[in-house]
Amino acid sequence: MFKFLFIICILLSNNYASQKHDYLLEHYKKKYPYNKDTSKQYQKFIKAFNTSLKEYKTNISKYWEKQIITSPHKYVKYSNNFKRRTIVDYKKNKIIIEVITKDVKLAQTVINKLYNNLFNLTNQMAFRDELVLRNTYRKLDIVFDTPINNELLIGEFLSDSYKEKVLNESILQEYQENKYKDYIYYSSSYNLPDDFSKNIQNRYIKTIIEYEKLYKLPKNILYAIIKVKTSFNPYALTTDAKFGFMLINSKEIGLEAYYKLYKDKRILDAAYLYNFKNNIKIGSTYLDIIYNDKLKNIKNKKSRGYLSIIAYEIGVKDTLNLFDNIEEINTKTSAEIYRQIIKKTKNRNLRIYFTKVARLML
Repeated sequence: MFKFLFIICILLSNNYASQKHDYLLEHYKKKYPYNKDTSKQYQKFIKAFNTSLKEYKTNISKYWEKQIITSPHKYVKYSNNFKRRTIVDYKKNKIIIEVITKDVKLAQTVINKLYNNLFNLTNQMAFRDELVLRNTYRKLDIVFDTPINNELLIGEFLSDSYKEKVLNESILQEYQENKYKDYIYYSSSYNLPDDFSKNIQNRYIKTIIEYEKLYKLPKNILYAIIKVKTSFNPYALTTDAKFGFMLINSKEIGLEAYYKLYKDKRILDAAYLYNFKNNIKIGSTYLDIIYNDKLKNIKNKKSRGYLSIIAYEIGVKDTLNLFDNIEEINTKTSAEIYRQIIKKTKNRNLRIYFTKVARLML
């Protein structure tokens, strides 16, 4: 009987924990009541996030000339004292280890250890070690939970022979001494195998195709957006707090997509958005709202796909402002729509983004 009750308690506890992990701003400690005003919630989060990010950059600048931080195409992990950093560059297919230490012999040992740690780094550990978010949670007086799955971040996409080669070489390599301020540091880097990106994409492509079919979206649009935005970096993060594969903004994209799915307004937690299935679900739902609802009166599906790419970035209203009206859009071919988007889009980075995504969709 006692054993049965014990099992029930564990199941109830796990169920509560899984619910608790879903959102950030709904889980203040008990002394804070749940506030349904999402604007206030989001402002509290952004204020805490911006303060944490500023502190993070300040700490980095004490030891490093280049302030390398996690970004859309890079995952960056610092030690708690900021004297060691591990970088996975998903766009350049490269891993980099840099350490501040006394001499090259110690550097060999530390770098070797950090490569080993990287190959065994789980998603849960990667999330837990994100210092900006950890401090953001702390400022909001929220328990820092780690609901992310325990699969390996990059280790499962690398062969044992590759990992063995890196570990064997890194312990023997004579690293060049570098200096910044009064600190001596050493750098090591390796190109990732040619099949690394393909292995990652194969892991997620099934989910991507499922949502493209579910929402009848243009073929390859989700793949193209993820590839161009983040190179399949699962812990992509921007300085304006967008998360994961599809760089979901918790307030605009997250709020609107979540409401369509569940008829409830929520400010989505980073932990929720760093779950790749949630991220793709929210991003594809937002594209569904754009493509199949707000732009449904555009007859040419290819033209509608082009406009959806831009609208995902700047919103439907600003996208339609590139033209006189929908009637004008419907008189043009998809090639003419493509050219006009290029011509009327003033932001150079947005133009480059659009052309890359559009090309991958072909």
